[in-house]
Amino acid sequence: MSFPLIHRKFMTGARIGIKSGKLLTSGCPSKPYFVPFQNIIKIITDYTPRGGKANFYFGLNKPFSEYALALFKQIKKYHYEALAFSTWKSRDRLGKFFFPLAEVTAPLQAADLLVHLSYRHMEAWFTKEPLPAWISELLNICLTNMACSKDHVYQDREGLQKMIDDARALVPGWDER
Repeated sequence: MSFPLIHRKFMTGARIGIKSGKLLTSGCPSKPYFVPFQNIIKIITDYTPRGGKANFYFGLNKPFSEYALALFKQIKKYHYEALAFSTWKSRDRLGKFFFPLAEVTAPLQAADLLVHLSYRHMEAWFTKEPLPAWISELLNICLTNMACSKDHVYQDREGLQKMIDDARALVPGWDER
């Protein structure tokens, strides 16, 4: 929330007009969880074999799922227009989004566990409270089994600023108009 509104809009999914340099959509600037949401989708498509598709299953509440689906459709729709201007080369591997009911999915999936452990780790780091040993041990097990350590990062101010700077390099002055 410490970034200017135009930057928060962009980081949460607003689309920049390649020719106009103006924001064509609003993003969701009051919901910062759409920043890592997009990053996760990108990481998954990066691991998807060429010619393949990655499908996504989310058990989300209605307001969140509606915006997530709108953002996903936007990413897919503007794939070809933006490909030459994007550093996201695996975008064409996006499959479909599904929102199954909680009662038909596993009660705890590996991704949920990793998110919970990461959240607890970051919470302890911010509050300077000691992290229970079992959480550290489980988080280390999860991280050890990841394909690439760069896939699990905290998106700090420096990383978010890089995202904005990369957009400026692709469409100079978009955030000054």
